[in-house]
Amino acid sequence: MLTPQQRFHVLRYCVARNLLTQRSAHKLSGALARSIRRRGVDFDPQVIGSPARYGDELTEDLLLQLLPAAEEVVGQAVYPTYSYARVYQHGAVLKRHRDREACEISLSLNLSCRGQSTWPFWIEGPLGVSSVRLKPGDALFYHGIECSHWRHPFRGTQCVQVFLHYVAQDGPHASWRYDRRRVPPRHRTAP
Repeated sequence: MLTPQQRFHVLRYCVARNLLTQRSAHKLSGALARSIRRRGVDFDPQVIGSPARYGDELTEDLLLQLLPAAEEVVGQAVYPTYSYARVYQHGAVLKRHRDREACEISLSLNLSCRGQSTWPFWIEGPLGVSSVRLKPGDALFYHGIECSHWRHPFRGTQCVQVFLHYVAQDGPHASWRYDRRRVPPRHRTAP
């Protein structure tokens, strides 16, 4: 049986079940929905019609809180780059793509899914294509710039996902630390 770190290096992705408790995921989902309503949404050209937020306070805090888990899975020191939250609506499609350099190591975290128990996340690694089903609180760590990933049309009513991105501190994409933004004040004590 492979460890999560071994799975990540062989498959280029790894599932982390219950990274957050379902209760914590549900609570964060509600707080994030309120934050999006209060602060407004960002235009999301990748999934038209799905409200989204880049760098929300709640998800930026989560980016730092889960940094040790990311380092444990990837087996090396990482810098945080940015967080992104998306509220998928019925019929939403995520086209097959690879991420940009700031997403060397990505984490997709399911916070809630209504109207459908899970929604498959498709990923292509060196051993082929796989479908990953994440329940609320589950996460998928993956090499966002290496592995193509996508989602077919969502048949539920709403799915709240958070994406946390990191780069290896000693890697070729380290200059993307904080997505080349000024370091947010709450991150100044972070690595």
